[in-house]
Amino acid sequence: MNDKKNKNNSEEKIKTYGSLIVIILGIILIFGWGLLIGNLIFKSNNNSKNKVDDYETENIEKEVEKVNSIESFTFSYTNGYMVNSDVRYSLVCDDECLILIKRFGEENSLEYEADNMFIDRLINLINDNELIKWNGFNKNNESVLDGDSFSLNVKYNNGKEIEAYGYMIWPENYKYVKKEIEMLFDSIY
Repeated sequence: MNDKKNKNNSEEKIKTYGSLIVIILGIILIFGWGLLIGNLIFKSNNNSKNKVDDYETENIEKEVEKVNSIESFTFSYTNGYMVNSDVRYSLVCDDECLILIKRFGEENSLEYEADNMFIDRLINLINDNELIKWNGFNKNNESVLDGDSFSLNVKYNNGKEIEAYGYMIWPENYKYVKKEIEMLFDSIY
């Protein structure tokens, strides 16, 4: 009989300890998941905050600098689904400044001499729209096959450069700036 009592006592202790272990493991599991999820949320919020801070810091530095002189300017874009769909607006300054315009469907560029008023308007367009912020923009939507693209290259202030490229992804203010550039260059002829 004592063997049965001891056996029952042992079984009860095992059940009690087993239940206690299951409860403790459950608490640890719930607490662990809570920490993990909280940590992921905290890291996610922290990372996006840092990215915003970095972006704002970069742009603060870029906002300070202004374009005072231009050595060359080229803005081009394409409509990917059409043959000869590229458009290119350029200003090249050596001894004199030349405006080159290659329009949609044209094989050759039109060439004009640039006066100081045109150059001043182009510098204002660059500064007013903060195109210096575009420097380093290089984004590409690879899921689009026959899409539109653009590129911008500006050499200014004795050797500094703005370079930007996009394929179906655009920098801030792109549509407005594109229209402003078209209107400025198209006002020549």
